Amino acid sequence: MRLVIRIVGWLAATLVLQGGAPTFEETGGLLPPAEELSPLGRQVLEAIRSADWARAAQLTAQAPGGDGAFWSGYVKLRLGNPGGAIRALRRAQQTASAPHVRKTLAAAYYAERQYVLFRALMEAEVRHGPQDFAPHYYLGRHCDTDLRDFAAAVAHFRAALERAPAHAPSHYYLGFALEKLGRAAEAEASFERARKLSPAFPEPWSGLARLRLTAGHAEEALPFAREAVRLAAQDAAARKLLARTLTTLGQTGEALAEWTRAAELDSTDASVRYQIYRAALTLGDRALAARALREYEDLRRVYGLE
Repeated sequence: MRLVIRIVGWLAATLVLQGGAPTFEETGGLLPPAEELSPLGRQVLEAIRSADWARAAQLTAQAPGGDGAFWSGYVKLRLGNPGGAIRALRRAQQTASAPHVRKTLAAAYYAERQYVLFRALMEAEVRHGPQDFAPHYYLGRHCDTDLRDFAAAVAHFRAALERAPAHAPSHYYLGFALEKLGRAAEAEASFERARKLSPAFPEPWSGLARLRLTAGHAEEALPFAREAVRLAAQDAAARKLLARTLTTLGQTGEALAEWTRAAELDSTDASVRYQIYRAALTLGDRALAARALREYEDLRRVYGLE
């Protein structure tokens, strides 16, 4: 299930609206160009932008043919149903094996853990569409997330940016891979570029906070971490980063509140309960500390430590 959430997260993380109009970041490169959208496609995207998923699903259910099958698959993928997406997208391929069909099918294969099929389709798209940034972007995400091959990820993200210099997520994930390789100055430049291109994209703010926290500058990290939480209040990772920053600064009460919220958002992370335990002890709340320690032990037995 986490893998489904991850690929859907890649799609959702690139959704940036400006005055209700679609931007380059919205699609992550999976959808056809705006000028090639069918009437059905425009209606489905309008429903998605309004978060009216019931209408989006209804529109695709009523549309026969390859175009309807494609949009049905895209909506199913966004709703976390990769199996249904694969079946719909395979139907779409029978009538129109266009790049957007193949790339979205590849994303659905990824979400279903069919990595070999995912890579085969995306690598084929690199050959078929040498000017398309999207295959490099998704292959880079696979390299950094699953293979932990950050050097390969850097190469893919640089290739994506050669083709799409304004794609903020590629700048961010290039920075993330560089950060993992210990190249902090280059990572910071990539995060800053992503932040300037898309100020409402929370990940670059988190990246800048991480770099400063790692460098021992927690006071400088704090405003970046706060902004990441403001932009993505339901993101457990952003909450944890803010909590770590506050803990480092000795602001234990506020840190405890953030650890508690992170625990609500990520019910499987044992390490968060341990941090709640430590904060509660510092604040003298022994009852909370004891409860958090029990939860920590229970979660560690079931899920291990992240």
